[in-house]
Amino acid sequence: MKINLYERYIKRPLDCFLALCALIMLSPVMGIIALLVRINLGSPILFKQNRPGKINSATGEEKIFRLCKFRSMSDERDENGELLSDELRLTKFGQILRSTSLDELPELINIIKGDMAIVGPRPLAVQYLPYYNNEERKRHLVRPGLTGLAQINGRNSSNWPQRFRYDITYVNNISLKTDVFIILKTIYKVFKREGIAVRGTGQMLDFDEYRLLENKLIKQDGAGHYVKLRWIEENDASVLMELNNNNEIANCVVGNPKKVNYEEQLLWMTKRAEEKNTVRMMIEYDGIAVGTIIINNVDFNNKVGNINIKILPKYHGKKIGANALDIACQYAFEELNLFCLTAHILSDNVASISLFAKKGFMKEGILRSRVIKNEYRMDLISMSYLKN
Repeated sequence: MKINLYERYIKRPLDCFLALCALIMLSPVMGIIALLVRINLGSPILFKQNRPGKINSATGEEKIFRLCKFRSMSDERDENGELLSDELRLTKFGQILRSTSLDELPELINIIKGDMAIVGPRPLAVQYLPYYNNEERKRHLVRPGLTGLAQINGRNSSNWPQRFRYDITYVNNISLKTDVFIILKTIYKVFKREGIAVRGTGQMLDFDEYRLLENKLIKQDGAGHYVKLRWIEENDASVLMELNNNNEIANCVVGNPKKVNYEEQLLWMTKRAEEKNTVRMMIEYDGIAVGTIIINNVDFNNKVGNINIKILPKYHGKKIGANALDIACQYAFEELNLFCLTAHILSDNVASISLFAKKGFMKEGILRSRVIKNEYRMDLISMSYLKN
């Protein structure tokens, strides 16, 4: 990797100077936060955890350092003495610390010590190290940062491929201008409290779990073609726009979808990115995005959800829908722990009714009669599929 003058001679001294100034100026604030942590959560005040840092050029291995943050979780345990889940241990006080990023202030010490930089890929858990591929591991060619390009493009709400893509883009384009832009954008994001997700709360899978699950979301047909489901990314906007604007698909869905342009599609994706009780995935066929499959209206208490699928007409007839439906149903039952999936299909959409019926979905009856579609009236059929 080519290192420019800013990265070689300026970035580290500048980081150290700015972190020291910030530490001095914010010491009263940090003192107050430490006192509040002690009152609300007890001791210890600081949370310390091993994290991987920059790769050592001599050993080729990541330097492991102790990350310091203010505690935001209690030490509550169950009847067996085991710690409760992160979601249950995260207090309201801790949520405030995290949403304002005040829990990150002790990392200024890590920056002064040389473990971290102000800007860089965020230091993730050590447990993720075995799961990176060679491209993803490039994020460790530089010091991890207090903030980074991924954080200003969704903070923690971006999915893993997007986050790593931003990280590697930063590694390949480090400059003073980029760092200043990221710092200013971070301040704006923190004040707006955008894109917060917490490890272990179900809002975002841990990366090791994501990588293991990713291997389950792929199926090979008899002809050697691969059908794969993956989480929707920002660069899928053009395919999603094509799906939304396709007249043949529009004739098969409830309602009359409004045609959108690229900017409108991106805006729609942003609004839906943090939507709860919904899983949106792209369908890939031999590495090409060809459709979407959505599990929505998920009720985790009653263990039910609704599923629908869209595939570009030019890829019909390749059994992509059948394979994608197989993968999605397995994901819903095994990973989401659902017991029943339902599908709502217009009565004249014979192909979709047949697709779901072959999978084992049973007709429950007419969900709604006389649905108006293109001035015609038709029935909305309800189908359901129970976990074996």
